[in-house]
Amino acid sequence: RRAFFIFMSFIDDLKFVKQRADITEVIGHFVQLKRKGAEYVGSSPFSNERTPSFSVSKRVIIFKCFSSGQSGDVIDFVCQIKGVSNKDALKWIREFYQLPPTDNEWKYIAPPEKPISYIPTELYWKTIDTGHVNYFRDWLTSVLDSTSVSGLFQLYRVGTSKHWPGSCIFWQVDLAGRIRSGKIMVYNPKTGKRVKDPEPLITWVHKAAKLRDFNLSICLFGEHLLSEPGTVCIVESEKSAILAKAIFPRFIWLASGSLTNLSAARCAVLVNRRVIRYPDVG
Repeated sequence: RRAFFIFMSFIDDLKFVKQRADITEVIGHFVQLKRKGAEYVGSSPFSNERTPSFSVSKRVIIFKCFSSGQSGDVIDFVCQIKGVSNKDALKWIREFYQLPPTDNEWKYIAPPEKPISYIPTELYWKTIDTGHVNYFRDWLTSVLDSTSVSGLFQLYRVGTSKHWPGSCIFWQVDLAGRIRSGKIMVYNPKTGKRVKDPEPLITWVHKAAKLRDFNLSICLFGEHLLSEPGTVCIVESEKSAILAKAIFPRFIWLASGSLTNLSAARCAVLVNRRVIRYPDVG
């Protein structure tokens, strides 16, 4: 993005200089030109020639040197005659005409950062212990005892949604206790696998609740647990983190949601922590 803005700034400046610069005046600073019809001619500054073959067209705003083969616009001429880059040629022409510098010349102006949005706590509490069907809870209860399942739901802030029948919410709570958003998903109550047919049933709470101008900035699922000391283990799926916590409770199990979510910014909370990563395979 930064390179794009620099490039566009250069293009705008290029247009500005070309509009203000007179090609015959600029080239006339280096070459003695004489008018001949609609063009200006002179001896080539690029080669030693006896018969002048260098011409400048003020109408088309180009020059052509027939002896050396050089040609182009006013920027190209300054680049070639002075042996400089386009950027330095623009600077030379600006100084030649004493043109004022553009406000954003060769400077990237970053757009203002939008503040991170958070889910209202009252919306979060409406999803906790609702009594509605939760297929993920049903499946988890089939492999663990109900007391353990209730403890894991409370620990990991797992809620229930009516967005789809039986859907659960994996709430994302950061280290400061702020709710970044929640991932709504549906699991098969018998197999524990995600429902993907006829389409993956997955969305974000802020989208389902139609919260306008919501600036999502996700964190690691279970990040709020980092207030406690201990070795951190990271898996990809929220389901894997919850199951692993039931089997290996002495570790702090977190989920990235996907491998691409494991960015430096999201891992900043892991500084000075012992971390083990487990890919979701097999």
